[in-house]
Amino acid sequence: MEGLLAILSKVGFDWQVAFANLVNFLIIFFILKHLAFKPLQKVIEKRKSEIQAGLDDTALAKTNLLTAEQKKEEILMIARQEANDIIAKAKETGDSLVVKKTEEAQLEYNKIITDGKKKSQKEFERMEREVRGQAASLIVASVEKILNEDLDEKQDKKLRERALDMMRQ
Repeated sequence: MEGLLAILSKVGFDWQVAFANLVNFLIIFFILKHLAFKPLQKVIEKRKSEIQAGLDDTALAKTNLLTAEQKKEEILMIARQEANDIIAKAKETGDSLVVKKTEEAQLEYNKIITDGKKKSQKEFERMEREVRGQAASLIVASVEKILNEDLDEKQDKKLRERALDMMRQ
C-alpha cells in the first residue's frame, strides 16, 4: 500500500486533502439531503399525487360520460317508443273517429233518403188525390154535357164517388 501512496503522491494526490474533501462532501450531502432534497422530494411526491388524482378524475369523468351516454340512449329509446305508442294510439283514435263519423254520415244519409221518400210518397198521394178529384170533376162535367142536363148536388156527389171508386181499382 505504501507503493500506491508513493505513486499517488508523485501524481500530486494528497490523501489528507482527499479525506478532507470526502468529509466536506459528506457534510454538504447530508445538509443538502435534509434541507433541499427532502423538501424537493415532498414537492415532487405532492405533484405526482396531484397528477395521479387528475388522471383518476379524468378516468372517472370518462366513465361517467359513457354512463351518461348509455342513459341518454336508453331515455331516447324510451321516448321514441312512447312517441310511437302515442302516434299509434292517435292513428287508432283517428281511424275509429273516421269510422264513427262515416257511420253517422251513412245514418244521416239514410235518414235523409227515407224522409225524402216519405215526402215524395206523401206528395205523390196528394197529387194523386188532386188528379182524381179533378178527373172526377171532369168526368161529372163530361157526363153532364153528354146527358145535357144539370145534375143536382146529390147526383153530382154520387157520380163523383163512383168515378173515384172506379179509379182506385
